[in-house]
Amino acid sequence: RAVEIARPLLNQKRQQLTVKNRQPTLELLADEIRATQVVANLLTNASRYTPEKGKIWLTADLLDDYARIEVRDTGIGIEKEALPYIFETFKQEARARQHAAGGLGLGLSLVKQLVELHDGAVEADSAGPGTGATFAVKLPAVESDVDPDRSARAVSKGMETTKPLRILVVDDSAGSARIAAHLFDILGHQPITARDGASALQQYEQSLPDLVILDLLLPDVSGIELAQRIQAAVPERSPLLVALTGNDATDVRLQAKEAGIDEYVVKPADLDSLASLCSHPKLKSLNRS
Repeated sequence: RAVEIARPLLNQKRQQLTVKNRQPTLELLADEIRATQVVANLLTNASRYTPEKGKIWLTADLLDDYARIEVRDTGIGIEKEALPYIFETFKQEARARQHAAGGLGLGLSLVKQLVELHDGAVEADSAGPGTGATFAVKLPAVESDVDPDRSARAVSKGMETTKPLRILVVDDSAGSARIAAHLFDILGHQPITARDGASALQQYEQSLPDLVILDLLLPDVSGIELAQRIQAAVPERSPLLVALTGNDATDVRLQAKEAGIDEYVVKPADLDSLASLCSHPKLKSLNRS
């Protein structure tokens, strides 16, 4: 399925993909949709940074009770000093940005977060510019000694509600809003975004979201004041209000709490942190229609 997702880009660049599974009966202890997304992201990433008619290899094997899925390419390679940071959000080398077809640099960061939710690991390697790159993912196999209940709990974080949550992300930074919305979308929920207080309040009244993520510094109103307006808009139904901000000052936390904001998350938030919000006790008491 991951190959099918990446195939249009591979065909467009006339690249040769070789797929080899060294364990024909290899089964993963993983969420199928998320595992597919991980492999698809690695394949499209390899394609973007590999020239036309280049070669890409996708292989899978069983090593030490883990499935090792590897994507190797003949692309532009990675500077040695960049390897430790390659999975961080927005961390794209200047050379890489020249070859990438746009985007915010979210793919590898999401791969890392999804793999770690499965109790797995991911690594990157390259001998330097012009030598290609290799990305390897380790995920628990069905035959492994990894506690299946623990892995199941990790994968299901944020998906414990009876139906997807409606989520409003309010942030004047298009990049930050898109990251948060993308992460919630991965978890199976229904995110929408707003860039200022006025449009956020309008969207809230129209969609009555279950969860509202608020940046505290907006162009027209503070996030704290917006939280108070949201609570006043529909007094009989208060959503879960979460401040998502780079300000970790104690006095600001106190102001947020006094304004009725339920949780306070400091940027950058990872997938695990946002997933935990989706199973917040307050959400279970909301009568969603």
